[in-house]
Amino acid sequence: VHLTGGEQTTVSVFDLEAQIMSLLQDENLMTKDNLAEGYNVHTGKPTEPVTHYGEIHTGDAWEPARKYFCGDHPFNMPVSLILFGDKSHFDMHGTLATTPLCFTLSCFNKSAQNRVEFWRPIAFLPNHGVSKVTHSKKSDKEKSAQKVQDEHACLAVALEQLIDIHKRGGIAMKVLNKPV
Repeated sequence: VHLTGGEQTTVSVFDLEAQIMSLLQDENLMTKDNLAEGYNVHTGKPTEPVTHYGEIHTGDAWEPARKYFCGDHPFNMPVSLILFGDKSHFDMHGTLATTPLCFTLSCFNKSAQNRVEFWRPIAFLPNHGVSKVTHSKKSDKEKSAQKVQDEHACLAVALEQLIDIHKRGGIAMKVLNKPV
């Protein structure tokens, strides 16, 4: 990734399609006890009237997004990714740090989403604040804007595969014995 100061950095990226498939095709994870209650995993639609907010599919934005991105084709299985990233420090000075970008799927209930086996890595974002020259004449505001721009450039690389999967129309596979 080319950074705003002319430097380059590396973003370690995992195979997103393989990571998604590893969740959806794992018989130990894809059980009734781990799936969101009142949710049809194959259609993305509620199986009962939604009377309160709870799981992802009960929110106001879920149905318009499901309809827009997936429609009602019988082989389309709507599922969204829940992303999490938080910088991890491996030393006392902040030099050895990275931001793991991880995800789980919206079809899992909150209890399952709280367990480590339901999460997969997408990428490790580098600590691009290290080794920057500190005697720059740029204002703190300009430095902050560059740091944000660099972070977004790394995120763009990390999420490239997600855009590709969407453009291809998803991932063909069998989930719970149904082709989707």
